[in-house]
This record gives sequence, structure tokens and C-alpha cells, in this order.
Amino acid sequence: MRPSWKIESYDFKQDNEWKGRDFHESVTVLSGASATGKSTPMEALLYALGLTSGTIMPEIKACDYVRLTFRVGGVRWSAVRGGGRGNRSTTVVFHNLSDQSEPVELRVKPDKASQQSASDFTLELLGIPLLKSGGTTLHLDQVRSTFCARQENIATRYLNGLTPKERTFTLDVLFRLRDEELDRLESVFHRAEREHAEIRTTLNRFVKARQNAGLDSPEAVRGEQERKREEHAETMAQAQVANSELNDLEAAQSAFDRDEQQASTAYARTVHQLTEARQASEQAAEGLGAAEGYLKGLLLRVHADGHCPRCDLALPQREEGHCAVCDQIVAATANTDWPGLLSEARESVEAAKRARAKCRLAVEQAENRSHAAWAVLEEAKKRAATHREKTAPVRALVRALEKRAETLSGELIQLAKRLEELAVIVRLEKDLLECHRAMKAAERERDAARAERQERRTDITTQWSRHVLARLKAILPDTSEISIDPHDYSITVDGKAFDEISVAGGPKTALNVAVLLSLQDLAHTMPGILIPPVMIIDAPLTGFSSEGLDHDTSRRMMDQILGAAKSTSADGLTSQVITAVNYRLPSQRSSDLQEIALSTTNRFIEHAPARMS
Repeated sequence: MRPSWKIESYDFKQDNEWKGRDFHESVTVLSGASATGKSTPMEALLYALGLTSGTIMPEIKACDYVRLTFRVGGVRWSAVRGGGRGNRSTTVVFHNLSDQSEPVELRVKPDKASQQSASDFTLELLGIPLLKSGGTTLHLDQVRSTFCARQENIATRYLNGLTPKERTFTLDVLFRLRDEELDRLESVFHRAEREHAEIRTTLNRFVKARQNAGLDSPEAVRGEQERKREEHAETMAQAQVANSELNDLEAAQSAFDRDEQQASTAYARTVHQLTEARQASEQAAEGLGAAEGYLKGLLLRVHADGHCPRCDLALPQREEGHCAVCDQIVAATANTDWPGLLSEARESVEAAKRARAKCRLAVEQAENRSHAAWAVLEEAKKRAATHREKTAPVRALVRALEKRAETLSGELIQLAKRLEELAVIVRLEKDLLECHRAMKAAERERDAARAERQERRTDITTQWSRHVLARLKAILPDTSEISIDPHDYSITVDGKAFDEISVAGGPKTALNVAVLLSLQDLAHTMPGILIPPVMIIDAPLTGFSSEGLDHDTSRRMMDQILGAAKSTSADGLTSQVITAVNYRLPSQRSSDLQEIALSTTNRFIEHAPARMS
């Protein structure tokens, strides 16, 4: 049984100040011209409960928080959600105002499917089970379409544009035609159906692959497999012999390469020694030149050879201490032992000549050693190259045999898979048969459960059709026939589907209003229907003019809407009505009707009265 539900107030916090509007009566009408803020609460009244779709009006985005206070089954609750900006809008905090228990904070869109959302919590408060259809779980956004008419859809889309699948699933749950047991049977059938389809797809893929490949019989595959095994074993044996020969050749090659490396090292050492010997020889030659130059300089100074240094003629005999050329006294050299210096200089020249001769001999010996080392290196290179040429074909043979063995191994694997596929196909055919039996059994159980509910479904759609017809005739008296399809709850009016009634405008608006009113009527007359006892209708006069027949139709429609809260169901519930129109109501109105007159100086949010908290 559905619980009572009464929305008491809608509050907004801006600039650290709470403001709000109260809904005192069972009928609340927001009246006022366009741009006075009527659609803001109508569109976002349930935003605080965790809606995930719809338009977040700029006025709501500008709020720090919004708060909806409501009463469900005698328990007062408040739901607080941040405005449309930032992370605050991603969670809803529910407070039980009747027992002051700890608040419950829930995410609008949980991180995990197993976590409860704000929408789930709201539906549980309203006694609506959280059932699933395929991968879709019932949400407040879908349920809202059964008691709300939004301005953007009221004149164009049936039940706010729920798809046939969404509409059928939502109304099945609210009409108690879908429950946990039927969900379980549906899940069992769909799981068996998926398993059957997967096995059938796999089997068809195997069969098609074999057909495309032109595969032989199992006997032919086994015969080919045996031949390939023999060829593979023979190839592996040949590869083993060739590989043994290659190992011996490579061992010998390593020795030849090692000899070549040693010869190269020895040759490099002789080259280094030759370079050092040549450098020593050059230094000895430089030393000899220096000794000979020094001796020549001494001879020029003392003229010990008795000849003029200019004309090379024999000089006359001079007194001791006089220059042999100019016969003047040479005081600085008067006491110099020129003969001794000349003797030492001549000995230095001889020593330098001996050193140079020794270095030349060393260079000659180093050149001989270098030439010999070069010859050894060339011989080692030749032997290594000759052996390398001998090793190469054996290495190529080994690689070819290994490659052939690898190819044969791959072919053997493919042959084994082909034989496995034959066994798999047999197993798949058996599994397919068993899964088909299980699927049919699940389908029979599900269909039986559906059949049990079909009588109730037919009864509900029949009564619903009568309620819609009564409500629509009260608005559009010329209406004569209403039909609701029990399979997808699509509606037909006088032989026309909803989309065929008109492009857009009054007739579609009237039908959407009549459908919402009739759902409340149905819940009043049939206990167990879970349609929430609230109606929120934005701009019910969309598509109607204010003159002539349209004026009369508008009046009749408003009479139906305003009178909807007077009906009391068997369980004592009445429906709360919240609607918005563009004009002020006449002064004569019932005591249970509240009018909130809005204007540019009394907008719903901006000019709402301040709250104490």
C-alpha cells in the first residue's frame, strides 16, 4: 500500500541566509505572468531528492543549498542538496525530523552500483521497490513522469517522453505487476537465453571456420598429423648431428680467432717498440748535431786550426793572449783552457756518434721484429678466414633445419587444434541442446508468471482507460473513446495515437493532464497501486488561448486539476496538487486552496520570506 506524501515547504540558502515558501493546503497554485519564476520550483521542486535529469534553473544554481521538507506516512523529513555548482550538488542529506535521528548522507550518483543513491532512498520512503530491467534500475527520474507534467513536454510528449521500454517497466512496478519473483524469473530466462546464444554463436563460428578452411575428415587429419610427426623427428635428428658438427667447428674457430687476436696484440707491441726506437734515434741525431755545433763554435772562437775564418788563409803566429786574426789582447779568454775545451767537445761528438749508431741498430732490429710479427698476423688471419668459410655452410644448414623443425611444430599444433575442434563441436552441440532445454524451461516458468499477472494487467488498463476517458471528456467533451495498450501502455484517443493527435498544443496538453489525473483516480480505486499521491503540473494551459472555446476548455481543465485533491481513496489518502498558471485565480476559491501570486517584484526564490534557520 502506498504511503501518504505531503510536500510542506521548499527552502533556499543564499548568502548565508535561508528563505523559503510553504505549501499549506492540499492545492497550491503559482500564478503570475511569464518571467516571474513559476517554472523554477516546478522544474526543480524534487531536485533536492536526488534527480539526475531535467533542467537545473539558474536560480537553483545560484543557491548554496536547497531544502525540501515533506511528510511521508506521518514522518516528517527534510532533504538538503547543494545548488547546481560544485561538489555539494552531488550528495543529498536526509534528516528525520520526527525522531531527530542521525542524518543520512547519500550520493546522487554512487561510485559503485551496490551503493544506495539518494533516488533509491526516496523511492524506499514512498514504498516503491527498487527493481531492475536488464541493466536499468528504477529511479526517481522515471517515477516522476507518472505524477509530474513538465512545461517543456506537456504539449508534445506522452508522460514526459518516457520511452516505451521505460514506460512499461516503470508502470509495471508501480502497478505491482512486476515484483522480485518475476524479476528473478526474468533474470533466469535472460541468463539462459544469453548462454544459449553464446554457445550457438561459438558453435556456428567453429563450423563456419572449418567450412571455409575446407578441412578434411578426422582420419585424414590424424594421418597428416602422424606424417608431420615423423618428418619433425627426422628433421630434429638431422639438426642434432649438424649442430654437433657446428659446435666442433665453432670451438676450432674460437682457437683460430684467439691466435689471430694474440698475433694482432704482438704486432701492435712491435709497432709500439719500433716507434719508440725511431723516437730514440731521432733524439740521438739531435744530440750529435748539438755536439758538433758546439765543437764548431769553439773552433771559430779559438781558431785552433790556424786559418782565418773569413778567407781561410793561414794566420801569422801571435803572442799568447792576442787574437789570431786582429792581434789584439783578449783579456776575457786569456786564462781559458781552450785546448781542454776542444778536447772535451771532440769527445762529446764521438760519444754522440756512437749513441746514434746504436739507435740506428735498434731501429733496424725493431723493424725486423715488426715485419716478422706482421707476417705471423697475416698467417693467423688467413687461417681464421679459411676456417670461417668452412663453418658458414654448416651453420646455415643448422638454421635451416631448426626453422623447418619449428614450422613442422607449428603445423602439428594446428593439426592438434583441428582435432580438438572436432571434439569441441561435439561438446558444444551437446551443451547447446542442454542449454536450449534449460532456456525453454525458464521461459515456461516466466510465461506462467506473466500469465498470472495478465488478468490483473488487463483489469488495470481497462479501469485506467475509463478514468482517462472520464477526465478527458470533462476537459474535451467531444472525446468518445480511449484505449490503452496493456503491453506497452501506449494510449490511443478516438483511434489516434498520442503522436498523431496534433503537431503540438492543447489536445496533447489535455491528454497528458488527463493521464496524470487518471493515475491518481486509479490509485484511489485500486489498493496496491504505488503512484505517489502528489501531482506537479507546470503550465497546464499550454497550447490554449484565453478566448472562445479555448477559454472554456482551460476553465474545465483547471476545474479538474484543482478538484483532484478533493478525492479520497479507500485508504483515506488525498492527492496534493501543485500547479502553475499565467493568471491570478478568481477571488472565489475553496478554503483548501493556496495561491502564491508571483510577479517581477515577488519572484518565487529571490523574494521568498526569510527563515529562522
